[in-house]
Amino acid sequence: MAETISDRQLVQTLRPFVRAASPVLDGLREADPFGLRQRLVDQPAERPAGVRVRFLDRLAKVRAPGTSAWAAMDVAQRQTWWINRVGRFTAL
Repeated sequence: MAETISDRQLVQTLRPFVRAASPVLDGLREADPFGLRQRLVDQPAERPAGVRVRFLDRLAKVRAPGTSAWAAMDVAQRQTWWINRVGRFTAL
């Protein structure tokens, strides 16, 4: 039968991952590569209907941090989003 893992061994194994997770989550939380957060603040009545504007308007409706769809999500939905996206990434 396999040897029992002690709490100390578990802490030694997981500590580097926990330390690395904080800057990753900070970066994900603060990132706004398309300026979607600013689009929520600056919503003029009419925008030129260019391809870029239409694309960013559609992107703002996607459930992702910084979008209006994200702002409408409750805490449980946001937790599920993070677990499904970031959890898969950090599991690698």
